[in-house]
Amino acid sequence: MIPKNLCSGCSACLNICPKKAISMKKENGFLYPSIDYSVCIDCHNCEKICPQLSSSKKYEEPFIIAAYAKDENIRKNSSSGGIFSLFAQKYLSNNGIVIGCAMAEDFKSAKHIAIKNEQDLRFLRGSKYLQSQTGQTFSDVKKFLLEGKNVLFSGTPCQVAGLSAFIPDSMKKNLLTIDVICHGVPSPLVWEKYIEAREKEAGAKTKAVSFRKKTDKTKEYSLFIEFENGKTFNESIKNNFYLRGFVNNLFLRPSCYNCEIKNNAYKSDITLADYWGAEDVFEKEEVEKGISLVITHSEKGKKELAILQTSAFMIEVNKEAALKKNQSYYKKAKINSLTKNFMKDIKKQDIDKVLKKYCSSEFIPRLKRKIYKLFK
Repeated sequence: MIPKNLCSGCSACLNICPKKAISMKKENGFLYPSIDYSVCIDCHNCEKICPQLSSSKKYEEPFIIAAYAKDENIRKNSSSGGIFSLFAQKYLSNNGIVIGCAMAEDFKSAKHIAIKNEQDLRFLRGSKYLQSQTGQTFSDVKKFLLEGKNVLFSGTPCQVAGLSAFIPDSMKKNLLTIDVICHGVPSPLVWEKYIEAREKEAGAKTKAVSFRKKTDKTKEYSLFIEFENGKTFNESIKNNFYLRGFVNNLFLRPSCYNCEIKNNAYKSDITLADYWGAEDVFEKEEVEKGISLVITHSEKGKKELAILQTSAFMIEVNKEAALKKNQSYYKKAKINSLTKNFMKDIKKQDIDKVLKKYCSSEFIPRLKRKIYKLFK
């Protein structure tokens, strides 16, 4: 097994093990592989499949466009321009399978699920600011492909890298992979404690969560929680301590600080993101509705994107201009020196008190600079 500071928790090793000798164990909310050596046969498949141990594949110069769904309802219910939904609709309408990140039923964790109809697409829409559990998803993708199904898999760059290593090239004809420009994945433990605190405060269980609820102006995203008793919680990114901690790298997975994918080693066909800086290209009214940045890394990605021309508005944009305010595309997250103490504290103290301690007023100047770069 590789060092924990390099492991992304993609679960490719879990899926490849012929003896089921690998299980995933939690540490600070993150999942890491654990080997039962009494069952292990030393086949080394886990080492061969690990994307962190394989050589990085660098793609040619990416093709970048700005785009948004022409359907206003799709756009309104998406984090940015609704392009993921258009890809998903295409696959679902052709009897395909779409696999992506969804919140668990109790909203205390996130996991990858497979959907087969457009009605369930609502579970996959929107950003989730905690790491998703992929579980046996990679094996499910292989099964669907063997059945002749068209499969769309979406996830973080490291999850897509794990799937890409797991699925043989000979089987990828019917597979489309989509990832996102990733700032880093927050600890599920922190989110679990945070949502439990909000439920205690509201006196009810969670009914719905939006990590990036759109207001009249998309630059004013907020964390929105609806509870079963009708109460709601709504705080902007500037005021919410959970979002502050995320932006300030306070509780990210250790491997995020060592992400090799940032070195132009994306394994996806397509990378999606918000187009921060869209005001330089689009009218204010359009920017406020949400614009997606679409980056293709393969010929397949380009062909799939071209099919959406009738359902999306698209315009090619300059790479330097497009990534100027989206530097997480190629820059790794910087280590926060307070992380170790923070993770110790949340195991012993009230989550709200700890978040306030580490994300209070003295952090605001630094946070404003980060928020400007990431969310403007």
